[in-house]
Amino acid sequence: MFISFFKPLPYLTGIFLLFFLFGRTVETKADDQLRWLLPSKIRNLDPHAYQNFEEKILLYQIYEKLFSQDEDLNPNPNLVERLKQLSPTRWEFTLRKNVRFHSGSLLKAEDVVFSLNRAMEIGSSVRPHTTSFGSIASIDDFRFQIILDKPNPLLLVQLAQINIVSKSWIVERSRTKIDASSENHFYETNGTGPFKLNQMEGKTLELFKNSSWWKSSDSLVEIIEILQESKVDRQREMLEDNLVDFLVPVSTQQVDLLSQNEKIIMLERPSLRTIFLGFKISSGTHKSVLWNPFESIEARRFVKSSLQLEELHSRVYNRQGILSEHIVPPDAHGGPTDQNPDKINLLGSSIQNRMNSLELKTSKLNLDCPNDRYENVKLLCSEIQRQLEKSGIPAKLNLRSSDEHFEDLRQGKSNLFLMGWGLPTYDAHYMLNYLYRSGSSWNFTGYSNPLVDQLIGAIDQEWQPGLREKMLNLTWAILDKELLYFPLIHPNFIWATRNNWSIPVRPDGIPLLYKAQNDPES
Repeated sequence: MFISFFKPLPYLTGIFLLFFLFGRTVETKADDQLRWLLPSKIRNLDPHAYQNFEEKILLYQIYEKLFSQDEDLNPNPNLVERLKQLSPTRWEFTLRKNVRFHSGSLLKAEDVVFSLNRAMEIGSSVRPHTTSFGSIASIDDFRFQIILDKPNPLLLVQLAQINIVSKSWIVERSRTKIDASSENHFYETNGTGPFKLNQMEGKTLELFKNSSWWKSSDSLVEIIEILQESKVDRQREMLEDNLVDFLVPVSTQQVDLLSQNEKIIMLERPSLRTIFLGFKISSGTHKSVLWNPFESIEARRFVKSSLQLEELHSRVYNRQGILSEHIVPPDAHGGPTDQNPDKINLLGSSIQNRMNSLELKTSKLNLDCPNDRYENVKLLCSEIQRQLEKSGIPAKLNLRSSDEHFEDLRQGKSNLFLMGWGLPTYDAHYMLNYLYRSGSSWNFTGYSNPLVDQLIGAIDQEWQPGLREKMLNLTWAILDKELLYFPLIHPNFIWATRNNWSIPVRPDGIPLLYKAQNDPES
């Protein structure tokens, strides 16, 4: 059975309103135990330094934020009970007084101040959400202030991305500074959320309900067993053989087979994610990329013209997802107002001067892809390689772990690379700040434009929706001519359940396991 959740998604107008208003063996199990299958390995559970989507959604079940986001990603007060905007750059917050960490200690303002400051550290996964932060200080045990360097219309949405931790607990474990290196991965947790981490052994983790959760633990699942399996065929077998109850996300390559099983319910909704190719456009400093053909925009256009997105859509994604010529998903706020998927030239654009292809045809070009981060990534990159070679571009496929992939990108070793990006804030500024701003830790293109940087900064603090939209359109008018990234697809988000489990999933792919319900009689 297949159920779709396709509907218009909320735009930034609602957010502004909020600001202003405020092995094939069949197993059995107990009905209050959920078996959750993750397709990628959990490597690190540092609440501010998660490294993949699976770590992020697992931490979501354990930690909480000052503001939560509902199933349409609208921000709502969570650990915060009251807030006041004292000036355009000064906010005062009052915490709930009945929130305790899993260790038993009471949540206080000093924990929030510590958490937000730690989120600002180099190496933090959520650091770009803190760029407007000036100073953060506690007033008393339950009140604190944030003084911004500039007005920030997305402040509450950004606070909804930052996990709140216990200061004393982190300090006791000498984890004040973030260190996301592989030899310093963090496997302990201590949040305020609905579930506690019981154990982490090999491929199996276990969560159990937090009986002292401040919201109420009465309807929570007792135990969540988490299994990890990267092979998509094996994922399907585990669902079919009743070894797991919940798989998120489901590979598009398994959709047809799983749809035939009447005991499995599959659900889908548009995602806020884009899979794309990136080009390094500056000369490299690393010896492997001292000469870079993609300094020429014509070379970048030739790669674009060589790729047939319709074939990628069919062969890799089983026609699931949305093809678009822009990196911003169609339902997100802040993309160009003239986005129209019908205008896509699926067979590539016409290039007047193809002499630039000679540079590519004589280059030793690597197509760099992480082998463990995105759905069907091996098939996707193999298909891209095939299409490039069909156009006469000899590209060597370089598949490696995500750790190796992004370390090479940070060192400037890659000229042509695969990436994916989501929009937890529902707003295109998130992409601009991460992927295009000069000096951003995720801008691997080498692109730098002072005017674009000024526009990104101005968009970041503009409260008037009309003016903000004009600045976004101007920014995209500049950037779209540069072709720094070539978007391939906005994949649908697909998940599967069985054994009468009902589990809502947000548009950003985060499952709300505290709302999981099981009806064994239905």
